Amino acid sequence: MDPKQVNVVYPMYTWIIALVPMIFITVVLMRTKKITHRELLLVGLMFFIITFPLVGMCFVTDSIIGAYPTIDKEGSLFFYRQGVHIDALLNPIEAMHSRGVQLIGFHTGHHWITQFFNLFFPLYIAYNLHVLCNFLLATVSMWTLLFFQDSDHSKAWNRIGISILFGCGIHSYVDAHWYTIEKSALYILPIFYLCLVYIKKPLWTGIVFLISAYINLYFAIISGMLSLIYLGFHRNQWRQGIGIFATGVIVLIYQGMLMNYSPISATPEMYLEQRARFDSLHLFDFDWARIPLYLVINPIILWFGIRSPEKKQWELVAFLLFFVLSIGPCIYATIENPIYMIFATKIPFMWRFSEPEIFFHLCLLILYTWALRSDMSKKSLYLCAVYAFFQLTCVRLPLSLFVIQS
Repeated sequence: MDPKQVNVVYPMYTWIIALVPMIFITVVLMRTKKITHRELLLVGLMFFIITFPLVGMCFVTDSIIGAYPTIDKEGSLFFYRQGVHIDALLNPIEAMHSRGVQLIGFHTGHHWITQFFNLFFPLYIAYNLHVLCNFLLATVSMWTLLFFQDSDHSKAWNRIGISILFGCGIHSYVDAHWYTIEKSALYILPIFYLCLVYIKKPLWTGIVFLISAYINLYFAIISGMLSLIYLGFHRNQWRQGIGIFATGVIVLIYQGMLMNYSPISATPEMYLEQRARFDSLHLFDFDWARIPLYLVINPIILWFGIRSPEKKQWELVAFLLFFVLSIGPCIYATIENPIYMIFATKIPFMWRFSEPEIFFHLCLLILYTWALRSDMSKKSLYLCAVYAFFQLTCVRLPLSLFVIQS
């Protein structure tokens, strides 16, 4: 089944199950004069129960997490069994003639993570562990980034809450449910951001950039764009650009050779009209790649992120650019997005960039770093966690229903 042909419907019972606990806890909160750490822990536990109930799937040997078989998941499993990641690493020149390597591209690295788990567990368990590993690593890496930004002990709960929002976001869950695994490997973005902005070691920045390209080429592209903006404002950090450029050239040459060998399966116009136009942020439909924005954006975090007084100029430029690019080729109906069209038509190879929705991940990451700089009270953090509980409950139930019906 093609996930682009599936519309997720939110039945009334999902709203009831999601709203009733949220309203009850909010009423209790409003009657409470002081929020204790124990109460915050209770909300955090609720959040954890909703986010990670799939741990039991690690012991299921005949199913893969989510809606299987989708086109992408079935293809991922097929190519893994064919060993395309082994061919691409050990015989990179010969592998260019492999149809599987041509379809996947440079980023076959995610199969090696599955391969690692497959050393100890059956294949389906290895896939499920890989999915859960992505959620865990994304949460931990975001927490590490926030800790480097502000290690103040009074903001410990803020760091934990924000990192869970990023690492266990709705979009990542839907990616794990419908798509291939590498799209939920969000941990790459905070790690690269950390190396670029805080660690500032050219070698480490270059290595992380190469790993990001090897796991998901889309993440490497937007990481490279982020580095150009950052280094444009911090020219004294030009040495970091050497590491990124050196590894980027390797990726560009290999990917370019793959595209030269692979047959053309679609025109640039088809990528724009049939892929990029749908896999983007739709302002007038108020959704992000078919996910309602009220299930993506936490209003408490949005408010504190916007009102944060400590925004850096390069962050504002990056946020605005990635936000505009995430809209995709069309702002509304036939009104073209000129910034995205320049990106897709004037930069070599970018006509195959079929998922502008990816840019919005960095918008959220920057927004979360702004929110941490605000003076968020425990009560605000509590409300943030309650709303997150509502978001995850509301999105999980119809997806589970979809699996049962299919």
